[in-house]
Amino acid sequence: MTKFVVNQLDITRQVLELLNPGYTWTELDTAHKKWWLNKRPGGGLGLTYHGQEAFASAGLQSWTIEVQPVDIHSAKNVLRLDHYFPCPYYLERKRTKKYTMYVYDSRIYVALQLYGGLKEYLDNLSTKRGDY
Repeated sequence: MTKFVVNQLDITRQVLELLNPGYTWTELDTAHKKWWLNKRPGGGLGLTYHGQEAFASAGLQSWTIEVQPVDIHSAKNVLRLDHYFPCPYYLERKRTKKYTMYVYDSRIYVALQLYGGLKEYLDNLSTKRGDY
């Protein structure tokens, strides 16, 4: 299991170091812009397609879980994913209109399995924090 910090820039540095140990600041800036869905400071850990490809190329292990469209298309859940999800993730839409979620932390993957899915996991996180 790879231990991630919850800062996009630090994660980008760590992954870029695996891909190209002599990276430049320009490459870091480009990677940060291309890899993350929400690039704002404090933004969530959702990856773009390019980010998913970079993480896979770096040899980082991911775990997959099937996610129902209703769990993703809710504005409430999109906000909760962005604010609360504690590790990098990538959502891939399948032709069957279901989603596959790639999770880059085994503990979070196990928690998703134990709670019965993404919606239940996010409900629990937001209940603990008293939000949404």
